[in-house]
Amino acid sequence: MIPELEPITASEFDAQAASHLLRRTVIGARSSEIRLALNTGLEATLNRLFTPFDPDRSSIQHMIGNKVWSESRPHSSPRWYGFFDEKNGRYTDLRQWICRNIVTSPTSLQERMTLMWHMHFPSSCGGSHFAEHCLDQNEVMRKLCLGDLRELVSQVTLGQAMQIYLDGVHSYWNDRENAVNENHAREFLEIHVLGHSSRTGQPLCSQQDIVSIAHAFTGTHITEEWSAYDAASDDLLRDRECSWSAHRWDPRDKNIMGMVGPWKPTDVVNILFQQRSSDIAWWFAKRLCEEFIARPSETSPHEVEGIADLLLTNDFDIGRTMRTLLSSKLFFDRRFRLRLVKTPMHLWLGSLRILEVTDIPDFFLDSPRHGDDLISRLAAFGHLPYEPPNVSGWHRDLDWLTPSDVSRRIAQCTKLAEGKLTFKNESTNWRVNLYNPVQVIDRVGGMNNIEALSQTLCNDVLGVDDTDLIQRLHSQLRSRPMSLETRQQQGLSSVMSSPFYQLF
Repeated sequence: MIPELEPITASEFDAQAASHLLRRTVIGARSSEIRLALNTGLEATLNRLFTPFDPDRSSIQHMIGNKVWSESRPHSSPRWYGFFDEKNGRYTDLRQWICRNIVTSPTSLQERMTLMWHMHFPSSCGGSHFAEHCLDQNEVMRKLCLGDLRELVSQVTLGQAMQIYLDGVHSYWNDRENAVNENHAREFLEIHVLGHSSRTGQPLCSQQDIVSIAHAFTGTHITEEWSAYDAASDDLLRDRECSWSAHRWDPRDKNIMGMVGPWKPTDVVNILFQQRSSDIAWWFAKRLCEEFIARPSETSPHEVEGIADLLLTNDFDIGRTMRTLLSSKLFFDRRFRLRLVKTPMHLWLGSLRILEVTDIPDFFLDSPRHGDDLISRLAAFGHLPYEPPNVSGWHRDLDWLTPSDVSRRIAQCTKLAEGKLTFKNESTNWRVNLYNPVQVIDRVGGMNNIEALSQTLCNDVLGVDDTDLIQRLHSQLRSRPMSLETRQQQGLSSVMSSPFYQLF
């Protein structure tokens, strides 16, 4: 193991290190969590972060376990028109559930990793036809987010959401017809598991590899059957998982990365992890670096190689690899603090979590107060769960900071911090002023002392240990007479409107 991955000492885990750890691993780390981390130490904090939790699924019970309602007939029936409303409504239900899990989560790495894997293996509700397929994929990612990387890749790759999204279910072969689609194989290799080129810039796969994997992926299809709904209409019900049929599969030998045989879909992932284990480890090590350390231009090949070796040593166990990474000198290196840009989901949902806001119309699924205001805001910023702009996924890091988006992001954070941002339910015109900023400060500890208030806000909310910045905030808060409540609110507004707040 390289020296950079050696653990830091107990004495090095100070207030700034605790803030850095929680801000990188929890979407919207709260002051109370940072202070608990500092008081209990690194190992106890990692134990909490690596403890899984079971999210509340009461709002999506109608989407769990049942077959998928995928069509109705006749097309003149009210049931057929109702089908489209229900289908689109479930897209929103799924997205709101994902957002609620993040905002209401305990101190855990689980939702952060689940979102990371969703962005690494992008698929969409529309592209996968139905929200239920995306829900099943999301649950796989949640279950395996810190598990065996091979199993995660296999289940996501062969799951119905990805098979439909990348046209795998329409790919088949027989003696009379070759309808093999290379789309899934190409994205699988170039986006999901290998990338385009190796460490030395050499191509990692050939067109022949793509063709062979595409032929191995054949045989998968959707299973559906009609069932009577009532005397006037029928429903088409779809199985939650793909089926595989030999008569749709190409049984001929295929050469995949030098291994020749009559390979099936379930063989492909195993072959790649056998033949290209080092390259796969490098690809995912780069992804973990981008997500938790720094952008690619700031980390060295030596450091990425060290994480790749760690993945191999741990036999692709994500949890063990992450545990070592998150306690390492590399992770806590001061060069890399505040070097990553928050995605819109990280910014919006993290802010709501920091402020402990739960009174949001999107989260009242069974109430007249229900709305989709939060989902609309995320869509406006281009980061809606299961709605990637293309098969490559969303922006990364600095790409989120276009000139127009920077001003919009800061303006929204300022309104939120000032308690002026309201969420609206269009059907009832119900509005809510999201939170009381003073109560947030009181939960931090009140801090009647201006100097203590400035220090805590900069460290816990911004993650900044900058004497000049703290002093500027201190001077700003004492520049004119104001009540304690006004001073506290002004302090919170100042840090959340700072450009530093866009980073973590």
